[in-house]
Amino acid sequence: MKIVLAGAFGNLGSEILKALCAAGHEVVAADLKETAVAGTEGKYRFVKIDATNPETLKGLCDGADIVITTMGLTGASTKFTSYDIDYQG
Repeated sequence: MKIVLAGAFGNLGSEILKALCAAGHEVVAADLKETAVAGTEGKYRFVKIDATNPETLKGLCDGADIVITTMGLTGASTKFTSYDIDYQG
């Protein structure tokens, strides 16, 4: 299955990424930046996205069988509000 995982490199997203890659799915890992996740090297395609910039999301889900999003704010984030991510992005 082709699965798009938005927020692939956060705490929850990285665990889901590991499971999807281990199961042999075709994974599109989308996030602001790519970080190393043990056991996933070469098993996914990275796409840089920004939830506050809808242009970066265009076409992301084309051909996907499943879309999973774990995007959200962390305690360390001060630039955006929940409204920015959930309703504007």
